[in-house]
Amino acid sequence: MLDPLLILVLSLLTCSLLAYVAALAFVLVALTGVVGEEHLREFLLSPLARLGPYLLFFLALIGLVGAVFKDLGFLAQMLVAFSLVILPSLVVAFPVSSCFLLACLAARYGRRTWPAFVVFLPPAALSLYLAFTASSFISAYLLEGYTPFFLVSSVVFSVGGCVRAPSA
Repeated sequence: MLDPLLILVLSLLTCSLLAYVAALAFVLVALTGVVGEEHLREFLLSPLARLGPYLLFFLALIGLVGAVFKDLGFLAQMLVAFSLVILPSLVVAFPVSSCFLLACLAARYGRRTWPAFVVFLPPAALSLYLAFTASSFISAYLLEGYTPFFLVSSVVFSVGGCVRAPSA
């Protein structure tokens, strides 16, 4: 019963990420020549740079646990657990942190950035809808504690995608 659920969830999360990439592409077109190139680059790459370490940490942790136990079945179960528990929260954090960064651009450049909101928000909302739909399918099959964990981890990852690391 888990295989069709995993396929459905991963399909929804893939579509969610595609909608997010489309939103970024629309913003790139809308803001080219309107804002500084360094600010546009920061908007496009900061969520990936800030959330990528979380993704790499969990994948490295899964690989380390799989290497310690040397059990391919256990490694597959860990990857399924990662796909069902952590990945949806990360997918939610990408558009949320990008929306915050777009608001920061609007604070800096003013009304000239408003068209970017018009082209960013519909695909970003679709991305969030698909991620929350995947989460609702997961919560129907997992323990009752999944939904609060999903919400808290989504907030934590979203904040992590919004804040800048302190410079040395």
